[in-house]
Amino acid sequence: MDSALGPDGFVYVADVSSMQIIAFDPNGDVAWKSGRQGEGPGEFRGLYRITVGADGTIHAFDRATSSISRLTSDGSFVDRRRLEFAFPAMNDLVATADGRVAVSGITSYGFPTDSAVHVFDSELAYVRSFAPAPTAENSLALTYSGAGTVALTPAGDVLFVRRIPYEVYHYSLAGARLNGVIEAPFEYDFTADDVVTIEERAGRIEISRPQTEFPFFSAAVALTDSTFLVPRRQGESRHWDFFTTTGRYLGSTSIPSDWGVLIGYDSERRVLWARGEQKLEPVLRRLEVELRGR
Repeated sequence: MDSALGPDGFVYVADVSSMQIIAFDPNGDVAWKSGRQGEGPGEFRGLYRITVGADGTIHAFDRATSSISRLTSDGSFVDRRRLEFAFPAMNDLVATADGRVAVSGITSYGFPTDSAVHVFDSELAYVRSFAPAPTAENSLALTYSGAGTVALTPAGDVLFVRRIPYEVYHYSLAGARLNGVIEAPFEYDFTADDVVTIEERAGRIEISRPQTEFPFFSAAVALTDSTFLVPRRQGESRHWDFFTTTGRYLGSTSIPSDWGVLIGYDSERRVLWARGEQKLEPVLRRLEVELRGR
């Protein structure tokens, strides 16, 4: 369901079939497994998203309970806390070394529904929201299209990739805009209302998705202190778009579709990790890369 790269080069995978977090060492070997189906400490009902802080603490979001469980880097359960409000559409989360968490998603009624990124302190109490959520004529469409993804730069700032339109925002965790909107030199002419069809028939709401393949943008992946890439796909076409944190677009490159979803870049070992599928089986991919300045 999700995956994350830790500061020690370990990769953590959220396996929804077993409700477990599986840790792989930098060589790709299984190091440990933690969790199971249930409601007790270290158990999950709807394991959905995971992230790892710079201190190695694992944060796992349970969609069924709108709660975050924290585990040590060896998989030992620390605590679980329910968030103050629900997310009809929860897209992503990141954690800082001091325990703060930023969640991207569409919030429930009565909370800052016009913002996309929501920050919680180390006790997981709500602090603030910022970054513009996508707009839609029918707000129900946003619960299906989502808000976008969130990532941290090496300096601990937030990179928010807005899903509709395709824009990247650079913020501090305090909610201050650090740069202007980072725009790629191409546009997609669609809105959140185009992603789903919402109709009322005989007093019932029917929701369907059109056959059109809409582009999808994954979370930004930091490469250096000042550069990052955003994975972009539409149908079988997949690209990596490269930017600087100062707002400059560097270019794009097409990638093989079987490389899968990018997890993160291990700068110490110069390895990009991705998760994908081969012969209908889930796999992890290690891509050795060499970064060259331009």
